[in-house]
Amino acid sequence: MSKNVYSKIIELVFLKKYREGDVEVNFERSELIDAAVELNLPRPKNVGDVIYTFRSRQELPESIAQKAPRGTEWIITSLGPGKYAFSARIPLNHSIDRERVTMVPDCTPPLVAMYATSDEQALLSQVRYCRLIDIFTDVTCFSLQSHLLTSVPKIGQIETDEIYIGIDREGSKFVIPVQAKGSKDFLSLVQIEQDISMCSSKFPDLKCRAVGIKRDTNDIILMFEYTTRDNEVSIERRASFTIHRL
Repeated sequence: MSKNVYSKIIELVFLKKYREGDVEVNFERSELIDAAVELNLPRPKNVGDVIYTFRSRQELPESIAQKAPRGTEWIITSLGPGKYAFSARIPLNHSIDRERVTMVPDCTPPLVAMYATSDEQALLSQVRYCRLIDIFTDVTCFSLQSHLLTSVPKIGQIETDEIYIGIDREGSKFVIPVQAKGSKDFLSLVQIEQDISMCSSKFPDLKCRAVGIKRDTNDIILMFEYTTRDNEVSIERRASFTIHRL
């Protein structure tokens, strides 16, 4: 379905519920279908794709963006099964100094690289085999699980791209949820918040160090570590890597 159709649907849902001064606008999944019917547009076959599109692929329409309080932007958060909200958040600045790039030898087995099914999957494999999480965090890390589907209280079902368990030289243990995006998508603040909440729920005894990775258009891998202060997510550190064959 075209991006323009999604934009018209999400715009109608927001403008129907928004009131001047709102910092959170609640809505339900069914309202996306109702909006499509009211606009005489095709019903989305996958309603979840509408939400994902405006979290990671496409900016919200300007008619929505301009109503965010100064210094914030709207993100679509989950409030439980089938329940969402446009929430005003301080945006994350994912800019990076591309002049400071660390070169790392490519340890990805050629067969794995050949048969990776998507840009995101290829990126996760490359990061895993080249041990970029270890290099970036200064922690010895081991992949625990890829594409973990689980339920988180007050959020609902989420998917974490990959989870690492790590230990540092002092014996401290960490859980590291990783969000991966290819060159066409952008790192999602919502997914970062969800990954951090998942770690608090499923790994309460481990310190969470959430990481986002993204393949840049010129094949540079951008990496970010996130932290929370006063319930707001911020970027703790950032780095860029390029992978080369020996």
